Amino acid sequence: MLLASAEAGIAISGFDTYLPEGRIEISSLVEQGHLSEDQYRRIGVRSVPVAAPEEHSSDLMIKAGRRLLERLDVAPGSVDFVITASVVPAEYLMRTLAGRVCHELGAVNANGFDLYQGCNAFVMQLELAVALLATRPSCQNVLLVAGDRWQEYSDHRVATNMVFGDAGAAALVSRSGGGIRPVAVDSLLDGSLHDLAGVAFGSRAFADRGGGPANLDYAVCDRQKLASTFIPGNLARFQRVAERVLASAGLGTGDVAALHVPSGRDDVMRKLISTLGFDLSRTNHPYLAEHGDLSSVGPYADLARLCDEPFANPGDIILSLTQGAAMVWSGLILRR
Repeated sequence: MLLASAEAGIAISGFDTYLPEGRIEISSLVEQGHLSEDQYRRIGVRSVPVAAPEEHSSDLMIKAGRRLLERLDVAPGSVDFVITASVVPAEYLMRTLAGRVCHELGAVNANGFDLYQGCNAFVMQLELAVALLATRPSCQNVLLVAGDRWQEYSDHRVATNMVFGDAGAAALVSRSGGGIRPVAVDSLLDGSLHDLAGVAFGSRAFADRGGGPANLDYAVCDRQKLASTFIPGNLARFQRVAERVLASAGLGTGDVAALHVPSGRDDVMRKLISTLGFDLSRTNHPYLAEHGDLSSVGPYADLARLCDEPFANPGDIILSLTQGAAMVWSGLILRR
């Protein structure tokens, strides 16, 4: 589906991220017996940022949003909407963070609300921001913020072979003469892979384990299902949504200058990029080892860096693919 951004002069004016100062070296999980050497090699992540005990998901959003508005010299009072997203806010046992974010940023004139779509959040936030700006002539600025705080690192977490980092990010979508223009978006809904990874999605439980207000534990993945069913099916659906969104814009893979795909295990990410037929060096893969998977923050951080790469030129097409909860795959085309 083509977005109304080009005709309405709507663009992403800028990105910013906030990475906490704390870090955890993944090699220490190997030393503690939580992770095998083989898993460490296949994951490919060296370290991840970790928030301080007093930093919540909304704090990470606020710090990133404040940095972005200051850098762009945009007054908080000129923001019309603030849309927040988090995969696991685990904050005060509530999922209503937008009010606090607006208040702390000083966005006194903004309408704020939360949008929870898992790792697909950025695509959904951006699509909604474009719609708000395109249909409301008085609307000038929509601030998107995301933040995730995973609370702890343990054998429960690394058993999935996915290592997540804590981070916050922000993007400002505005009526602007310049910036990164959203071109098209498409999503594929398919529940057939739900739960095939062996993760008990319907059995998530919050438990106070002393690491914060709540911690989210996942069941150990069924490795056989993961390798034989989930990963091949996942790759096929990514390919389908990539083809659909490119076709909607009259483009092919040869028109794409850079690709953003979900981070996670190094071996799976390499396979996905190869399946899609892209050059590994023109993707977000090089960032994986540095920060791990940043969940809802990942697209913000990766797209910002891809747009700043030496190979990025005005007019270039960037393709962003995301997937949420093994049920929704989304494709987004941006023009630099």
